[in-house]
Amino acid sequence: MTTKPLQQEEEGCPLPDSLVTPECLHCKDGSPSHFGNIQFVGKSRDQLAPYIQIADSTDVRIFRRLMFDYWQLPHPHVLMSITGGAQDFKMRSRLEQVFSRGLVRAAQHTSAWIITAGLDTGVMDYVGRAVRMQEAKVPTIAIAPFNMVSHNEALMVYNGNVSYKKFKENSTASAALEPNHTHFILVDDGLKKWGGEISFRSNLEDEITRVDQVPLVLIVVEGGPGTFKTVREGVEKGFPVVVIEGSGRAADMIAFAWKKVRNLTTNNASSVQQQIDKLGPLQKEELDVIITKSSEYNNITLFDLQDDNTHDLDVFILRAILGDRHRNWSFEKKLLLGVEWNRPDILADLFNRAEESRGSATQEILQALDSALQKALELNRPHILELLLSHGANPNRVKLKILYSMRETMHTFKQLLAVYYSEEENDISGDEEIQIGGMLTMTKAPPTTSVLDKISSTLAVVRMRASPSAGLFSHVGNEKFNPLARKLLLDWLPTTYVENEHLSVSFTDLMIWAILVNRKELAYSLWKRTSHPIHTALLGSLLYRKLASCVIEQKSLNETADWFESLALGVLDQFEGYSQAKPAIELAWPVMGNRNVMKIAAAGECRNFLSHAYCQRLLDEEWCSTKYGKMKSRVSNFQIIFMIFFPFLVVGTYKKSKKHLTAGLYHFYELPVCKLWTNTLFYVAFLLLLSTVAISSKDIASFSATEIFLFFWMSGLFVDEIMQYCQDPDGHFDGFWNKVDFGMYSLMTIFIILRFVGTTFENEFCRAMASEIIAVTLIVSYLRLMNVFSINYYLGPLLIAIGRMMKDIALFLVIFLLFFVAFSLGFMSLTRELIYQVSLKDLNGSQPALYLVGDEWMTAYPKGTLGLAFWSFLGEFGESFGILAESYIAMLLLGGYLILSNILLVNLLIAMMADTYSSIRDNSDKQWKFSRYFLVKEYHTSTLCPPPLNLLLLTWRTFNFCVARSPMSKGFTSDLVAYLVDPKEYQKKGRPGKMKLKSEDETFDQEEDEVDSLYLGYKRKTTANREILMKRMQIYRETFLEKEESE
Repeated sequence: MTTKPLQQEEEGCPLPDSLVTPECLHCKDGSPSHFGNIQFVGKSRDQLAPYIQIADSTDVRIFRRLMFDYWQLPHPHVLMSITGGAQDFKMRSRLEQVFSRGLVRAAQHTSAWIITAGLDTGVMDYVGRAVRMQEAKVPTIAIAPFNMVSHNEALMVYNGNVSYKKFKENSTASAALEPNHTHFILVDDGLKKWGGEISFRSNLEDEITRVDQVPLVLIVVEGGPGTFKTVREGVEKGFPVVVIEGSGRAADMIAFAWKKVRNLTTNNASSVQQQIDKLGPLQKEELDVIITKSSEYNNITLFDLQDDNTHDLDVFILRAILGDRHRNWSFEKKLLLGVEWNRPDILADLFNRAEESRGSATQEILQALDSALQKALELNRPHILELLLSHGANPNRVKLKILYSMRETMHTFKQLLAVYYSEEENDISGDEEIQIGGMLTMTKAPPTTSVLDKISSTLAVVRMRASPSAGLFSHVGNEKFNPLARKLLLDWLPTTYVENEHLSVSFTDLMIWAILVNRKELAYSLWKRTSHPIHTALLGSLLYRKLASCVIEQKSLNETADWFESLALGVLDQFEGYSQAKPAIELAWPVMGNRNVMKIAAAGECRNFLSHAYCQRLLDEEWCSTKYGKMKSRVSNFQIIFMIFFPFLVVGTYKKSKKHLTAGLYHFYELPVCKLWTNTLFYVAFLLLLSTVAISSKDIASFSATEIFLFFWMSGLFVDEIMQYCQDPDGHFDGFWNKVDFGMYSLMTIFIILRFVGTTFENEFCRAMASEIIAVTLIVSYLRLMNVFSINYYLGPLLIAIGRMMKDIALFLVIFLLFFVAFSLGFMSLTRELIYQVSLKDLNGSQPALYLVGDEWMTAYPKGTLGLAFWSFLGEFGESFGILAESYIAMLLLGGYLILSNILLVNLLIAMMADTYSSIRDNSDKQWKFSRYFLVKEYHTSTLCPPPLNLLLLTWRTFNFCVARSPMSKGFTSDLVAYLVDPKEYQKKGRPGKMKLKSEDETFDQEEDEVDSLYLGYKRKTTANREILMKRMQIYRETFLEKEESE
């Protein structure tokens, strides 16, 4: 079906509502336009070049629509219209490189279209070769006179592919098409003459610049008489013009005349003057108009192609665009263009000019900086970001919610959400993204909004499609949202953080966003401006490890996490001694819930950081000290154990205030090292008691006093584990030994139930099962004692190696199981119909030998073929080997199985375990120091009394609470649980209307001592001291960065 051509010649012809296609257009003679794709013969082009033949009277409004609707061209940000000589001229090799590189770089940075006459001669040939040499994907559009194109009859087809080849040399009568252009517009004016396309080209360029609001820059290279007309029209319209001085002819004459008016010297002035004298009256008049109008608009820029000291051509082109006085762009618009082009040099030039013209920063410049900063963040421009910040851009005015509602941010979150949800649930279209951004803007955030709230609420809105009235934080707790939110953020980011008592965006907020969208360089640029360089670097490492756990390709993210950790180490290394570094390590960071750097490093598995000498020394202090004092000197473990049984020996070995001797004794037992040995000694006593019960319980028909005491002790262990879980419900089971404890206590619970049922109801089965369960419990309980080894420098790495090797064994068993099942079924298939004799005896051993037929041989363990694959792996074959020996195939299979299992798989396991041990040994120091942190943490926060004495302590606390609070009061149960778990934390909350309770510490000490907790990060410092410490860290960061740059 042929579409009737539109009557485009009529001025004001309405545009069609439907998409514009080539069938809507026609040639000069009224016939439908020829169009299709050109394949240039003998040229290295992978793609076809679309082309169309149209009349010179075609409505440019409609043709512009066709370029976007049918050709699907990307919308340009700049039009680069290149005009000049159509005759052959030569550039020297270096000059051609300067021209090619500068032109293409300018087009790439500005997302421009390059428009030329598109013929294989003169400047058009250089432009095509420039695009090819730079391998640039830049729309290069040719607007050529159809009747002057050689071999144009080959192009007169309808919607077909055309092979085009240059058959003859170019001449004044015709020229071939340049093969490196991407699109060809062949203008038919009905006459065989040059210049028939100029009017249409000019009108099309005007239409695109008007409708799409994009700048146009005219680049003049060489040129003949017609070039003066083109330049004159461009200058009169106010378009910026870049004249390539030194390219020859028209370009040199325009440059000479422009300089002459300004009394500037020109190379080869006499020869150029002679060329001007030879011009006709019309060309001289046009040259005069060019110089006059350019003086008025100041829109001509000269680029000396032969001057070695000039900048690249792209700089001149971009400066010319920004200097377009015809558009009268504001400083903000120019800044945004520079950001969009990713040209820091252009922006630096703008800032210099602005400072010269305005002196100091004005409100207009500050507002422009804020807009440019927002744009730089959105487009991922780290170098421009640093430039803007150095000139006073303020991050507090960045619209963080817009950043989180960007398409790229949504796409990243969608990929992360896809780990937990199906693609259908996470399908986010563009319209929904715009709506989400509107939601975030419309929703009113509470006055105390934290970094966590900003991120997690954004994720929640994306996931749950919250309505504006639902509230920004209403869906954060939804169980469908929790997995991702907890995995990335909720465990480690803050819940309350107010900066300057109002909601503002800090460099830390922006750095977190940059990390979540995986913009490493941008995050690094923002880190260099944060107030807490060590804390934020470790936070970056933590977040990157969290992101790595959500994706398949984890290597690059883990490497980035290690890189951020190295930044924190670099800053820490700048401190001069431990005494100076200690306050920085202890400094609590409100953004992370008053956690210090060691807590953040532990969460992010920053082994190198925790292995640092300063961190380990602080661990040493915390291991042998409390907030009330520490050991005077290094005391051996044997001495500590001795003092546990003889408390009077504590005097003289523990630093404390003289008026707190009793408190000193109390706080000696609070030392983490003392807690370790106290718990260990009590646990050894528990193991002896458990061993006694395990050996004797099978023969006892009723509960003994030993068993009753064991049940009481187990209750203390249960309660202690529950208290630990209540202190950290989210991260409790992250530790391996906590999982072992859970399994051990589960076995104990089963043992107690079976023992109770078996004894009460005289159930022999339950009693027998209880004996078996307690045997397993005994083994696990003894192995649990290995946790104490982690404190030892030599045993600790071995314990880590054992844990890693268990994973190797698990992988080995998976592979071995595949071989075992395969060969077992094969052996069973071969011997299914065989009959063989096995010796079976009853309990008295009097049953004679029997003959088994059919499937009974499979259960005749261990002599049946079912177990052959397993026992042969251990060197035991049984009588079934004789049956298999009757078959050669069976023997071959058995031999192959033994080779694969005993040689290949066993050696594979040995190699895996050797590699694991080697890696642990090489990093044993770091591994041990890292695991040591968690051991110190565990005993630093554990209760004073070990099980079962903890039951007495909890009873006393419950009595104390009931005295202070009526059991019938509202919220009594929840408050009681909170008080039992952590009395100190309960006291800090200071609940109104409730009687304040004395904790154990206050019983012994009423002084207002400074709280210095390594793990809560809570430290009362004056504002002045905190500011000094932050300033010192920032100075050391600058020192570290300077050293990095010098290296």
